[in-house]
Amino acid sequence: DRTVLCRPQTGCCASGGFCPMQLGALLVVLTLAAGTCAAGDQYFWAFIDSPMGFGDKIRFYYNVLQLSDNLHRTAVLFPFQITVTDYSFLANIDLEGKGHAAITEKLRHEHRHQQLPAQAHFIPFDTWFNISELTRISGVPAITLEAWHAQQSGAVDLLVVGDRSVGCIPAWDAECQARMAHKDLDITRANLPLHVAKLVCDQTNSQNTDRDTMDLPADFALTWIARLKELSSEQPTTLATDGICLAYRIPDSLEGPLETRITPAFVFSDIVEARVSTFLKSHNINRYIAIHWRRSDVLIDFSDYFLPHTPAVILRRLKQYVSPSEFDAIVLLTDNFVSQELRTFKALADSELGLPVVRYGADDDLIIPRGTSSRDQAEFVITDILLGSRADRFYYTSGGSFFSLFINNQRRARGLGRGEPLPMPPFHTEL
Repeated sequence: DRTVLCRPQTGCCASGGFCPMQLGALLVVLTLAAGTCAAGDQYFWAFIDSPMGFGDKIRFYYNVLQLSDNLHRTAVLFPFQITVTDYSFLANIDLEGKGHAAITEKLRHEHRHQQLPAQAHFIPFDTWFNISELTRISGVPAITLEAWHAQQSGAVDLLVVGDRSVGCIPAWDAECQARMAHKDLDITRANLPLHVAKLVCDQTNSQNTDRDTMDLPADFALTWIARLKELSSEQPTTLATDGICLAYRIPDSLEGPLETRITPAFVFSDIVEARVSTFLKSHNINRYIAIHWRRSDVLIDFSDYFLPHTPAVILRRLKQYVSPSEFDAIVLLTDNFVSQELRTFKALADSELGLPVVRYGADDDLIIPRGTSSRDQAEFVITDILLGSRADRFYYTSGGSFFSLFINNQRRARGLGRGEPLPMPPFHTEL
């Protein structure tokens, strides 16, 4: 049995069981056995195929939930598409003693000649988060793509796409220019076959957009939502959009009270919670400091700013903030593959703070062993996020990161103190 939330507009529930009663304009919270959804249920899903990091992707799920709520439809949540970039070419690079320009050139040379293609992995939403709790707390009925596919046999009644690219993929330029609108077609998304009964190429979602902005312009978002409502009024069982830049946040003016419920609704699954508890117990850690050290992905293109974020600088700053005797260890959350830096970080933490350092999935030198599958590394992402969310203290290197932002949002939902950035020097002051 699952606790689920029902809507008068859809007549069905997130877990798939029929809702036998409704009260007032909203809903009744019931515990029902999972089953086949009633024929009246209506769904909304949006797909974006992008190599963005987890922190960016989570904003996409916020938007899907927000739009589903606005459309009075059950949100279909696609699996997380986690792209793992191979930074192992950084393992033996020397970041010391050569001068900034020489190091930058070395980094870019290695990146051009040694980097392997990134690998993408699809991880079902409910592997990482509890979808029943998401529905209960947010008030938005939700279902995984896999469950929707099983119930609806992959049938999409109406798919609306842009007639030209707005900076996101996949783009539908060719299909729309070939006047394929209103013709059915077969596509594959997240490795699942889908059949689209009606394709609508719409200009609304490709106008007045700015590729450099982090948020959708308010006039665009309002127009887009109005267009989706218009199409939803045709009563398709599944309304979908594809190739639309929904990765960034719908403006605050459109969010209302749902925004305050979304972050707390992302409750980690029992699998992820157990993994973190086992890891901490194996190292006899009760109280710990978590540090998010963003490194490999920014060294190549932003070395002017990020190169100074060395182990010495990070730990010097940390020493100003904490009393080491209050903690058992430092848990390092990082994408750093530079072996020299990781060994230095561990040694300095011991000599300067008297604290051991551990890293999930790494060996005693904080290094991810060669041969670790990209699939396992994808799982490290959510494990690190929960480790940061549960930490007694959380710090992160400056420069901005949606990864750190999501951890901070989770900490707020758990009633823990907000993490703090460790101030970093400009390049010319210290290395």
